[in-house]
Amino acid sequence: MLGKPVAILGMSWLLSRLSGGRIKPTVGWASVAGTGTIAGIGFTVSLLIATLAFSGPQLAEAKLGVLSTMIVAPLLTWVVFRITALLPENRRAVALLGDAEQLLDLLVPVDPDRDHIRGPADASVTVVEYGDFQCPYCGQAEVAVREDLLVDDDVRYVWRHLPLTDVHPQAQLAAEAAEAAAAQGAFWPMHDLLLARQDKLRIMDLMKYAEEQGLDKQRFHET
Repeated sequence: MLGKPVAILGMSWLLSRLSGGRIKPTVGWASVAGTGTIAGIGFTVSLLIATLAFSGPQLAEAKLGVLSTMIVAPLLTWVVFRITALLPENRRAVALLGDAEQLLDLLVPVDPDRDHIRGPADASVTVVEYGDFQCPYCGQAEVAVREDLLVDDDVRYVWRHLPLTDVHPQAQLAAEAAEAAAAQGAFWPMHDLLLARQDKLRIMDLMKYAEEQGLDKQRFHET
């Protein structure tokens, strides 16, 4: 009953203090305190440990203590939020929601007309990769994508170009080649080929890949 509120509230406060506020809860301190008090409820594991550790009157006392937390912890939590509810509206909002800067979601919604997508359109999980065809780590990740992600019927995979031209001088040209292939309905075959041959991404190599895939070379070059 005391350990959980002290640990949750105390450690959260200590981390915030030691980090100069750089690390702090994304909710208000009233919410953190309420989380600590409600966490004081003892469950079946507590009863199991008590059964293993005690016997006789000590076991009875331990069981009574565990069961009593199911009443006391919710009451303490009610008190925390009842006091919070009495605060002025502005202070109550800060106490519950906090004043930490919220993370900005930079994800652009997936657009089937623009994005390159593998997997079912109605999948419940979407994995978006911002990739570079010359990046060795992207090449290594491709193996995991094919073996783990693309075998699941409830996952769709999206590739978006992020050529790091300052360290991968051929990445931009490779991305453009993939888009030129996409104009002829062959993005994914080109995508797979480029990641498989990351050490050969010069213009002549790309033209050769287009020929291997039966693309219109003139149209590919112009695109």
